[in-house]
Amino acid sequence: MMGVMDKRTLDYDLMPDSVLYDIFYESGTMLGGKYVARMRNAKDPFERERWRRALSGLDAERAAVDPDDRMAQIRAKERWDAERKALAADDGRE
Repeated sequence: MMGVMDKRTLDYDLMPDSVLYDIFYESGTMLGGKYVARMRNAKDPFERERWRRALSGLDAERAAVDPDDRMAQIRAKERWDAERKALAADDGRE
């Protein structure tokens, strides 16, 4: 049974592999949603292409992470969460 965790932090060591993979994958999905929103709100085709490429790169990066490599999943999740928060702050939300 997993121990009780502070809701603001995650203790990856307490998570089974399947749970870690799920939150890693979901983190990519959430960042991808930010990219799609920016594509839809783009003012010109160059900006739209920028965000389409970002989404494509994110999808490729996520697919390249070995499902058995916990550290790679954690690093990607933390990087994606930071980027998503930066985009939200840029939008005036956080």
